[in-house]
This record gives sequence, structure tokens and C-alpha cells, in this order.
Amino acid sequence: MPFLNVERLKKVKGERRKVTFTDSLPALLLDDNEFIFVEPAQFALTLTNVGNSAINVEGEVQVALKVPCNRCLQNFVLNLNLPFSETYYEKNQPTHSGQTEEWIAYSGDVINITPEVMTTVIMNLPMRFICSEQCQGLCPVCGVDLNQEQCSCIQQDIDPRLAKLQELMKS
Repeated sequence: MPFLNVERLKKVKGERRKVTFTDSLPALLLDDNEFIFVEPAQFALTLTNVGNSAINVEGEVQVALKVPCNRCLQNFVLNLNLPFSETYYEKNQPTHSGQTEEWIAYSGDVINITPEVMTTVIMNLPMRFICSEQCQGLCPVCGVDLNQEQCSCIQQDIDPRLAKLQELMKS
């Protein structure tokens, strides 16, 4: 899990440090589904002491997540480059001027950024997972994966609002 050592950084206001590292993230639980990170996340962050032991952390996080395609149901790897920006304040310090509700408390000389990274991943997930724009999905009649084979099902594209009318015409 990603931890940032800020012991030296929090001693000098205006101090800035760039860090790059890789670290593993826990599985992502979302709507009763568990998504696995297939490789460690890559972090490229800039840490800045903004005063009174408040640390601004911003940069980019790259993750690779194994997800199922919503069209064909095959698993694929979704790569995401995510912007990351959070401000952490030491909760043992007196109230900070300009402190906002969005700031996150930490104590000691280490900041655990895992919860905010996981939130950033969740907030940047697409509404639907599609393995490729050319994905044909599954046959709605027999369920065969149309990317791998063709089926001989007769498919009628009927507007569901007119389905009753078709039934009347058959009788």
C-alpha cells in the first residue's frame, strides 16, 4: 500500500519533493464485484509543504485493472492514467488558516494515500467497460460470442413498444 514519508518535508514550509514509485493496491470492491489490479500502480507525485505540517500531494497515478467487457463478458485489462491531487494536514497541529473540509487528516511522519487513490480510481471508471469499439458482443438469441464465431440465429430488431402489434398481426 502506498505510504509517503513526510518527516523531513513537513519541517520546512515551501519545501517540495518529487517522488516516483510503484506499489500494489488492494482489490477494488464495487457493486458486489471484485476487480483486481493486474500490476502494481505507478505513482509520479510532487509533495509540497504548504505550512503548519500541511502537505499537498499532486501528480499522476497509473493503474491496470482487470474488468469484464459489458458487451462480450470477456475479461480485459483497463489501463488508466489518473490525475491525483489531495491536501493532508497533521491533525495534532492547531487549526490551519485556509483549511478546507476537503483536506485529509494524518498523524505522525507517514501519510497513507491508499483510500484517496482508490476513490480516485472509482471516480474515473467509465460507466461501461468495453474491450474495444469493434466488440460485437453476444448474440441475444443463443448467447454465442460474436467476436469469435457467427451464429445462424434469425434476429429481428423490433421496437419493444411495437411488439404487441406484431403479435396481433400474427393471429
